[in-house]
Amino acid sequence: MSKINIGIKILNFIIFLMIVVVFLIFPIMKFKNLPQMFFSTPTAKNPQIDNSLFERLDKEIENYLK
Repeated sequence: MSKINIGIKILNFIIFLMIVVVFLIFPIMKFKNLPQMFFSTPTAKNPQIDNSLFERLDKEIENYLK
Protein backbone atom coordinates (compact mmCIF):
# COMPACT_ATOMS: atom_id res chain seq x y z
CA MET A 1 0.00 0.00 0.00
CA SER A 2 1.16 3.47 -0.74
CA LYS A 3 1.42 6.21 1.85
CA ILE A 4 -1.61 7.98 0.36
CA ASN A 5 -3.86 4.95 0.98
CA ILE A 6 -2.64 4.66 4.58
CA GLY A 7 -3.29 8.37 5.12
CA ILE A 8 -6.82 8.08 3.71
CA LYS A 9 -7.56 5.10 5.99
CA ILE A 10 -6.31 7.03 9.04
CA LEU A 11 -8.44 10.03 8.04
CA ASN A 12 -11.52 7.83 7.60
CA PHE A 13 -10.92 6.29 11.03
CA ILE A 14 -10.61 9.74 12.65
CA ILE A 15 -13.84 10.89 10.95
CA PHE A 16 -15.58 7.70 12.15
CA LEU A 17 -14.40 8.34 15.72
CA MET A 18 -15.70 11.92 15.57
CA ILE A 19 -19.10 10.69 14.34
CA VAL A 20 -19.24 8.12 17.16
CA VAL A 21 -18.41 10.79 19.76
CA VAL A 22 -20.97 13.26 18.40
CA PHE A 23 -23.88 10.85 17.90
CA LEU A 24 -23.39 8.37 20.76
CA ILE A 25 -21.45 9.92 23.64
CA PHE A 26 -22.81 13.49 23.44
CA PRO A 27 -26.54 12.56 23.68
CA ILE A 28 -25.80 10.26 26.64
CA MET A 29 -24.06 13.13 28.43
CA LYS A 30 -26.93 15.46 27.52
CA PHE A 31 -29.71 13.15 28.75
CA LYS A 32 -28.18 12.36 32.14
CA ASN A 33 -30.43 15.04 33.65
CA LEU A 34 -33.64 13.59 32.16
CA PRO A 35 -35.21 12.82 35.57
CA GLN A 36 -34.87 16.49 36.49
CA MET A 37 -36.64 17.47 33.26
CA PHE A 38 -39.56 15.09 33.76
CA PHE A 39 -39.90 15.23 37.55
CA SER A 40 -39.18 18.87 38.38
CA THR A 41 -40.05 18.49 42.05
CA PRO A 42 -38.10 20.37 44.73
CA THR A 43 -36.41 17.13 45.78
CA ALA A 44 -35.14 16.53 42.24
CA LYS A 45 -33.80 20.08 42.01
CA ASN A 46 -32.37 20.11 45.55
CA PRO A 47 -31.19 16.69 46.78
CA GLN A 48 -30.45 18.10 50.26
CA ILE A 49 -34.20 18.26 50.96
CA ASP A 50 -34.41 14.57 50.14
CA ASN A 51 -31.57 13.73 52.54
CA SER A 52 -33.15 15.69 55.38
CA LEU A 53 -36.45 13.87 54.80
CA PHE A 54 -34.70 10.52 55.08
CA GLU A 55 -32.86 11.63 58.21
CA ARG A 56 -36.15 12.67 59.84
CA LEU A 57 -37.71 9.36 58.82
CA ASP A 58 -34.78 7.47 60.39
CA LYS A 59 -35.16 9.44 63.64
CA GLU A 60 -38.90 8.74 63.75
CA ILE A 61 -38.31 5.02 63.19
CA GLU A 62 -35.68 4.94 65.94
CA ASN A 63 -38.03 6.74 68.34
CA TYR A 64 -40.83 4.34 67.45
CA LEU A 65 -38.65 1.28 68.04
CA LYS A 66 -37.42 2.50 71.46
